[in-house]
Amino acid sequence: MTLARTLSLFGVLVLLAGLGTHLACAQEPLYLVNDETAVRRVDFRFAGTQTFRPSRLKAQIATAAPGYFQRGWRASILSALPIIPEPGVFPFSPVELQKDIIRLERFYGRNGFLDTLVDYEVELDTSRNDVDVLFSIEEGGTVRIDSLWFAGPGGQTAMEQLDNDIKNEWLDFRDRIILQKGERLDEYRLIHLQDQTIGWLRDRGYAFADASAETRVDTTALQADVRIKLNAGPRGRIAGIAVEGAESVQPVIVYRELPFQSGDLFRQRDLIEGQRQVFGLNLFQLAAVDIAQDQPRDSTVDIVVRVREGPARYINALTGYYSDGGLTGSAQWTHRNFWGGARSFTASLSGQTGIGAVGSYPLVDYEARLSLRQPYVFYRKLSGTVGPFTRYRDDVVEVATEYGVTAALLYEHGPFRTATLAATISARTVGSDSTSLVDPSTLLPGDAFRITRSQISLSAVYGAVDSPLNPRRGFVIRPSATAAGLFFTDASYAAVGLTATGYVPLGENMGLVVRGSGGALFPAGSTDPANEEDYLALRNELFFAGGTADVRGWPGNLLGPKFLDFTSVDTLVVFETPGGDIAAYYNDRYRVRYRPVGAETKATASVQLNVPLPLGENWGASLFVDAGRVWRPAEGLYELYANAAPDFPNLPALIARFRADGETIRYGAGVGIQYLTPIGFVTFAVAGKLNPSYFDLRSPRDILVAADIEAISGAPPDFDAVDDDWVRRLQFHFTIGQRF
Repeated sequence: MTLARTLSLFGVLVLLAGLGTHLACAQEPLYLVNDETAVRRVDFRFAGTQTFRPSRLKAQIATAAPGYFQRGWRASILSALPIIPEPGVFPFSPVELQKDIIRLERFYGRNGFLDTLVDYEVELDTSRNDVDVLFSIEEGGTVRIDSLWFAGPGGQTAMEQLDNDIKNEWLDFRDRIILQKGERLDEYRLIHLQDQTIGWLRDRGYAFADASAETRVDTTALQADVRIKLNAGPRGRIAGIAVEGAESVQPVIVYRELPFQSGDLFRQRDLIEGQRQVFGLNLFQLAAVDIAQDQPRDSTVDIVVRVREGPARYINALTGYYSDGGLTGSAQWTHRNFWGGARSFTASLSGQTGIGAVGSYPLVDYEARLSLRQPYVFYRKLSGTVGPFTRYRDDVVEVATEYGVTAALLYEHGPFRTATLAATISARTVGSDSTSLVDPSTLLPGDAFRITRSQISLSAVYGAVDSPLNPRRGFVIRPSATAAGLFFTDASYAAVGLTATGYVPLGENMGLVVRGSGGALFPAGSTDPANEEDYLALRNELFFAGGTADVRGWPGNLLGPKFLDFTSVDTLVVFETPGGDIAAYYNDRYRVRYRPVGAETKATASVQLNVPLPLGENWGASLFVDAGRVWRPAEGLYELYANAAPDFPNLPALIARFRADGETIRYGAGVGIQYLTPIGFVTFAVAGKLNPSYFDLRSPRDILVAADIEAISGAPPDFDAVDDDWVRRLQFHFTIGQRF
């Protein structure tokens, strides 16, 4: 008999001895358990109170079970998909089950439960050779804090160890600490209180402060006396600062990023800020700012900055996909120490190819940019960038090529605490040299329309979140303002915008995300969006709504006022039916689509509930409701079409029908599913229009055919006779590498 088999049989005997009366509840005798027996389900039953969620208790034990979708035929179907991992193996171990009892009792003991009783029941199904495990928990009484005080060496009180100028601050700190009299004794919160106390002292000059907790528990009264043993030590000032590990970088580059210098009062928060600033130079793989080891505990403090340089040059690339724009990608080459002084030079290329995009409106967008970044522009939190760029865009809004140069000053106070002042001069060429009704910029006589623009913009980010990559609690606010027309520009205007996002956790695994955004454009001087040329000049500044990252019930940019793109009225094929009626259709070689008009004002909002899925920890789902409105449409687009197609007799009626479509708040709702992969989230969502407009549910081809048929017959167009299409109420979204 092998050693593994011997241990397995021993484990079964241990389990049988522990079961006692529970043996009668089993479907089959447990001596039939073998090495192949698996765990099917793990549940918890509580006698009396329940303090902790089952998910937290499951994290304490070794016995684990597959999720709902990891069992039976569901696991077989899902495992056949390329991105779904294997369902895993969940063996049943009698020895581990016995250890789990001890693990749970110790967990409760660390959290203030003195006499918790944990038991279990096991049911074996020999036909499947698996077991259901049920843990029974009786929490018992909880130990409450009867007294909590701070004391130093030799019986000194905390007040006696502190300088007079911070004694009032200490009293405020003591009154709002994480643990108070009457609360349950909690080991985690006790450790947190120790760290909180040390951090408070070190932020006020006590570089060598230390604290530890001591508890005395009255098991009869279920009360605890807690003493925080506090040794503040001397209050110190910074004496020397040393830099270790810098090779190609001069130490002065590191010194200037530190928010302290010799002679300053020691503050722990300054060390943390200095570490963030040094690492933010993008020169080092590692940056650590700390107190030097083996120094006397006196009123002077030596600081050491340890860095490890990374490669001076590096290349990175990213790729992804989302349904509006198809395959996307970006690549950049960076020199981290260009010409010395921690300057960085970057050449980048990003592309939204439209390859594989879903729908009739692929968004194609390419941008190339050179950028030189200068850190420490008169101040360690202020940096500057300058560089040229060029951009090509072909989407439902316009076909345009743009080139220019941007200079910016960036102020960084901390994570999600930034402000940027930027100036841009650019020239944008819209359309082509041939006249086409597909591109309204070519409806004017002459060459393609060129627009020169100079603008100054101010933007900021202010927020606080628990995790920069996957936040569940906190908020982020992003205001912006732009002014153009001071010099070298074809349009004068001002614009403001605001986006706010809030994250609210709902329990351990659920969360709510609330977003709101809005903006307004204010034409200035003689600039008027109702004018044909001004409309083209302002096209980049107008507001649009709809799409994967906006109101998800609508295609990209197509919520709100819209009109038709059509190649030529000659593409209509007209014929007479056997009954004598006139019918028509468009040849499929020609494209007819909606074009967003754009507006001077926009507001959107979204509420999304994120929930876990029982497929594994990388799976999640979302339920969302979006709303949006764009109003004050730019009438210049209609004027362009009205002047460009005089041979289309029903064009005025067509324009009037589009203008009559109400500017109202549109609502959408939907569901999504996400899976976290090594390259980011893979997300699929479907959204529906709750109150679509007339044109949202009707094909642009059918609208144009109806107008042309009536023109041929001599009657005014009857747009109400065009049937709606319920499929157009739905909008699908798929992304790789980003979340909604």
